[in-house]
Amino acid sequence: MNKHIIIAAIFIITCCPYGFCQTAAVKTPAIDGNVNDWEHLFNATQKKQLDSVITAFSNKTNAPMILVTMGSAVTPSNNIDNFTIQVDSIFHNNHNILDMAIFLSKEFRTLTINAQFPNNTDTAQMQAIKERVQQLFQEAAKPYIPLLKEGKYTEALMGTITDLADAIKKG
Repeated sequence: MNKHIIIAAIFIITCCPYGFCQTAAVKTPAIDGNVNDWEHLFNATQKKQLDSVITAFSNKTNAPMILVTMGSAVTPSNNIDNFTIQVDSIFHNNHNILDMAIFLSKEFRTLTINAQFPNNTDTAQMQAIKERVQQLFQEAAKPYIPLLKEGKYTEALMGTITDLADAIKKG
């Protein structure tokens, strides 16, 4: 009996610091507006600038968008994909049209976009649009990667979002 407790204790002490014990997702904070800075990367002025660019994007493309920054305080590193889907699903529940969510993490060195569609959207059509949005996003973000590496997140995101809106309007 004591041998099993000792083995369990050794496992916890040696493995948990490396993330092997992180199985439960951290509770998702409430979505509050266009800019959800859960990693605390932006000051008030930067949030306002990003909010303006996201509002312009939504007006230009007719697609609502949010920005979410995330770190280990809101999701374990081994659960990023599930977290982004969960957050975008919460955001999508408020819309009956295509919407998009951009996710940025300084800690995890990640920048991605998710798109959600109304439930009645044809699966083949939905997949094609998702792939096109991903492609356009990657193309829009590419010139701004050096800014991200320098920690200039506001400038990089503003450029990416503006270029993405232009690309979507062009088709």
